[in-house]
Amino acid sequence: MDIQQIIVQPGCSGLMDNYHFSEAKKMIASQTFDSDKENTAMQIIAANCLYSQQVKEIIELFSHESTKLDVAKFAYHHTFDIGNYFLVNSAFTFSMTQDELSSYINSLK
Repeated sequence: MDIQQIIVQPGCSGLMDNYHFSEAKKMIASQTFDSDKENTAMQIIAANCLYSQQVKEIIELFSHESTKLDVAKFAYHHTFDIGNYFLVNSAFTFSMTQDELSSYINSLK
């Protein structure tokens, strides 16, 4: 049996449960403009700790690639399983954005 190592973000505790995450997604999605969605998402992310999959689902609610990237960079610091953050890449339309996120994460190491 293979044991996968989970890299955990220091200081990240109090994971958002499925119910509250679903409600948070609805709240973000209900906003009309990406700027309003971004403000709502940033408030939610700042107050919680998320899984990489949850970050991906939030990123998918945005239409502009630059906004997706800004939220992904911010959310990295509030993600429990940073070892799985590669999952967020599939939320981006362009590989250039994926590269920019990777560069950002690498600059933190």
